Amino acid sequence: MTTGYGRDSWCLTALVPGKFAHGRQLLIQSLYHRATTPRGDLKGLDDQHSDEESAYGFDVASYVGAVGYAVAVHAIPAILRAEWKKDDRVAEVFIDASITQDANGAQHIELVCAVLPVNEAQTFPLTLIVSDAALRIAA
Repeated sequence: MTTGYGRDSWCLTALVPGKFAHGRQLLIQSLYHRATTPRGDLKGLDDQHSDEESAYGFDVASYVGAVGYAVAVHAIPAILRAEWKKDDRVAEVFIDASITQDANGAQHIELVCAVLPVNEAQTFPLTLIVSDAALRIAA
């Protein structure tokens, strides 16, 4: 389990008061937020954006909606890997992307990720499902 990152309020898709994330779960939530925040939308406590805030985030679902599935499936792994490696807790990221179809015929991009934290010897899996409208963590 990832250690040394403290804890923070549980906030994947919504804030859950009284529940806390720590270790690997905290890192997963941070990576999810980087993959759902449009670049430049992170705002600090003051009126000035720092370089880090301006360069934070890559809204994967919006990207799919803008360029389409055929382009996105090839581009997302490199873009998302670069975004996640900005987090100093991440040593390496491996991402395989493929277009899938659900039972209703709707297309999605499945991102099968392996994340290597800086203080661990092994990667942990993280699978994301992306459409042109949303990104979710696969169960």
